[in-house]
Amino acid sequence: MGRAAYDMTGRVDVTRPMQGGASPLSRIETAMTGLPRSFGVERSVKLSSNRASIGRRLYSIPMAALGPDPRDGLKRFLDSLGAPAAAHRLLTPFAGAAAHLHAGAEEGGRDDVVKVYLEFSTPPPRDADLVFLAAKWNADGDCLRSDYRARDAACLPDLLREVADAAVRESLLALAKHAATRTGAPAVLAVDDHGTPRRSVDVNFYDANLTLADVADIVTDLFEVLGPGAAEADKFLATHGDRVIGHVAAGCGRDGARFATIHFGAEEGP
Repeated sequence: MGRAAYDMTGRVDVTRPMQGGASPLSRIETAMTGLPRSFGVERSVKLSSNRASIGRRLYSIPMAALGPDPRDGLKRFLDSLGAPAAAHRLLTPFAGAAAHLHAGAEEGGRDDVVKVYLEFSTPPPRDADLVFLAAKWNADGDCLRSDYRARDAACLPDLLREVADAAVRESLLALAKHAATRTGAPAVLAVDDHGTPRRSVDVNFYDANLTLADVADIVTDLFEVLGPGAAEADKFLATHGDRVIGHVAAGCGRDGARFATIHFGAEEGP
């Protein structure tokens, strides 16, 4: 799955191992492989500050795969990733209500961030619009809560107006319009990383069954506005154009920078 490290033209490989050990993504894959059920893998590219971070992966598994006791199974999974106590305190009370677990990482040595999400098919009590709850922690063990809350698709233009600039907003609305011709309005989430500047919108296009090549002009626009430009978009599409576009997140990141992340190609893992 790994790719060779890129030069300084704007593409960045995020699958590098941390100093002194395996990368967070490798640890997550090892933990998933040790479970008695096959897992899903979704890839993504993050565009921000004229760079494209590739090699990103999100791993998914049904909560039932963690064993008969979801709290105990979640504890063992978090322990295998070296999660801080704050992550346990945040996620464990919700383990019994969750249907799926997802895990991923943003890698960069001391800037590594590991992310574990609980997904609810039925919202937990007293949190009627919560679809995902995530714990995200860095190499120092600092942990934050991230909420992904359902919003009406009709509110998408207003939500994007709050978090994204005009060019990104136009790209996502064009993508939503294209997808709606196949499957109706997409699912929309509002994202809040507590205690950080991050405010973003996540729009799910999987049901439209569009490939990245089908929306190449929109992908290229995002590479031009936020990433390293059209030439790198062409290289990305040459490699991944036949993959189905999944969900797209856009807005202001934890570092205050504008970003868009294109998730694609969900498939069963090894």
